[in-house]
Amino acid sequence: MIPFINALNLRLVAYGAVALIISFAVYVGYNKIYDRGAQSVQLEWDKDKQAREQKLAEVKLKSDRTEFELKTTYEQRQKALNEKIANLNKSLAVAIAGLSNRPARPSDTDMPTNTCTSNGATGAELYRADAEFLIGEATRAEKLRIQLETCQMQYNAVAEALRKAND
Repeated sequence: MIPFINALNLRLVAYGAVALIISFAVYVGYNKIYDRGAQSVQLEWDKDKQAREQKLAEVKLKSDRTEFELKTTYEQRQKALNEKIANLNKSLAVAIAGLSNRPARPSDTDMPTNTCTSNGATGAELYRADAEFLIGEATRAEKLRIQLETCQMQYNAVAEALRKAND
């Protein structure tokens, strides 16, 4: 008989086998629980991701709708601006054509010598070149005023749309 196989050694082998079986059971159990936990975390992650994607789609749709509305109002305002400027250009042409009966500015040699007796002047006394210049400047200023007004209206529309979007 083999001297080291006795009751004590058999007991140790049995305890080792039981410990090995318990260790294996714990390992398998842990992995199953870990996998279930990972699956539940993945499900939560997927739900959250789907909710974020849905919210993003809603925001994008709202943004696209607002962008379309702003572009439409911009185009309408630009059309109105172009009409106003065309009307101003027509008025300018009519005003300049009405200056044809005014005298031209005299040359330096034709200037009167006594300039102190003037009682003042209105636009009716202006020479043709001076009147054309002033009418052109007034028209240019009016165009700038109309463009500024249109720009401010568009800016306010965009600011209001952004306020609504953030509410």
